[in-house]
Amino acid sequence: MHSILTDHWAAVEPLLERRLPAPVAEAARDAVGKALRCGTPESGLVRYRCQACGSVHTVCFTCKSRFCPACGRMRAAEAATNAQSRLLNVRHRHLTFCVPSELRSLLFARRELLGVVARAAAQATLTAVGTRCRRHPPLPGVMATLHTYGRDLTFHVHVHVLCTEGGLRADGVWQPVYLFPAQQYRRLWQHFLLSGLRRCLKGDRGTRRLVGSLYRKYPTGFIVNVMSRYCNGRQAAAYCCRYTGRPPLSERRLQAYDGRQVTLAYRDYRDGQEKTLTLPAVAFLLRLLQHVWPR
Repeated sequence: MHSILTDHWAAVEPLLERRLPAPVAEAARDAVGKALRCGTPESGLVRYRCQACGSVHTVCFTCKSRFCPACGRMRAAEAATNAQSRLLNVRHRHLTFCVPSELRSLLFARRELLGVVARAAAQATLTAVGTRCRRHPPLPGVMATLHTYGRDLTFHVHVHVLCTEGGLRADGVWQPVYLFPAQQYRRLWQHFLLSGLRRCLKGDRGTRRLVGSLYRKYPTGFIVNVMSRYCNGRQAAAYCCRYTGRPPLSERRLQAYDGRQVTLAYRDYRDGQEKTLTLPAVAFLLRLLQHVWPR
């Protein structure tokens, strides 16, 4: 990855303002600068001197950026370790809430709305679990992480939610919950997402009409996948937190780079097949940089 950035950053940088929203372009420029300086004297260093022989050992600082493939992987592992102390030691479910394609251009241009998306997924989960016991609605533990990228690095917004299989009732009793009906989650996800966007877009009539039309186009709600089950909090943190906190692209998925084109491997979620995608290096970097988060 470092060699791709070094070779083609000069050609990519002038295109950022035209291809990406201004806050994303600024964040991408900052992230690439950190990645290029990562592990070099430009990012700072510390020198150790042996008092016995006088030899000097120099250690350069890393950038600690999530965009950096090396540092991003370490940050994901740290996040998983930190989450273990916060997750309850009970069974967990991993759910994925998908945003329909009609809203992608809106979210691409207005990244501040991504917070609405993450909160809507959390609200849908809290509401669904709360209906499992109407007399004493259980309150589950929920952790939501939003991704803007698909496996082929296209702009595909979705939310990963880690939820306890149960919740704490108002009377202090833990209520197990084993039923996660997809149809209920689909409707709740649609309701909270579109309601939240409507509140934030009060003055934009065109976008509000688009949001309203999605109720008619998707009468059964938006897609929600109820995925893996984890036996305890440690297992959930070990896999799910590392998965959701990872950078958009692992260097292990880069299969080839000849100085002009980049080939990456990915699994197509539509058919489950392993595939490869070859792109010009400039197009590859622009596709990657669209997923950098503004500060």
